[in-house]
Amino acid sequence: YFPTELSLSTVETTAEKLEERMTQLDGEILDAVEAQSSTGTAVKKDLEQANQAVLTLTEKLEGIRTKSEETESMVREICSDIQTLDNAKRNLTSTITALRRLHMLETAVEQLSILTTERAYKEAANLLEAVTQLASNFDSYKAIPKICELLASVRALRSELQAQ
Repeated sequence: YFPTELSLSTVETTAEKLEERMTQLDGEILDAVEAQSSTGTAVKKDLEQANQAVLTLTEKLEGIRTKSEETESMVREICSDIQTLDNAKRNLTSTITALRRLHMLETAVEQLSILTTERAYKEAANLLEAVTQLASNFDSYKAIPKICELLASVRALRSELQAQ
């Protein structure tokens, strides 16, 4: 860079320029290192925030899963209760129907007894058919004393009507 003696006279100026350039480059390097350092810190902070968000999301998902399991369990219990109530309703309906038929049978047997004593055979014959149909509903209840008594009354009235 200094090929002649004359060019050596500019050594100081060139050295000053180089010194300035080195100071400028040192500043740029320092700025770059600081920027890199703050970027690294920001990245580290962002990564920590992302990890925290993942943990929070995982906790929320676990809470949702737990609540859904509880809800599913409650739904199963409700369904079981509904089935129990449905069976109870079916049993009550069946019982009410049987009691209505029993009441109808008792009333019909009483009327048949009155018609038999009054010797109203035509009405008694029609009523005997209805009594027979009603009595057929109670074949499975023969072990119950009241039913057994009513069915015996029906047989006795039928025999009495056949005898007259």
